Amino acid sequence: MMIGKTNKGITMHAFEDYWGTPEGLGPYVENFRILQVNEAASRRVMLETGEAQIAEVPLSYFPELIQSGFSIHKGAGFNSIHNISFAGNYWDKYSVLTGAPLSRDRDISMPWVGDPFENGEYSETTASMISSMKVRNALA
Repeated sequence: MMIGKTNKGITMHAFEDYWGTPEGLGPYVENFRILQVNEAASRRVMLETGEAQIAEVPLSYFPELIQSGFSIHKGAGFNSIHNISFAGNYWDKYSVLTGAPLSRDRDISMPWVGDPFENGEYSETTASMISSMKVRNALA
């Protein structure tokens, strides 16, 4: 692929003679554009209007977007960027996909698992929350 910068992001164009393409099959995607769109609401509108085919949106948008016919990418494919998320310990009470209640086993004996309700009331300073924060900081 050849990469060129534009005013709004990066545009990539397929390389017809790529050695990894099976003979007789051209590239699956001719052009690919990556845009930096900082506002989540703008990314959502771009999806809904067809201006974008893929976008990172907050979890809070998932139920409405799924109802509108969008789907969630559930796995990584080839040439994907992998990451480790340090964003908490799965505190959702309901599935964003089905709305079904979630049951979580928060084993706070493991140093990377925090429970903000460890002492009965919400607190970000419980022993397990401090421990899990230290683990995430160490990994980062």
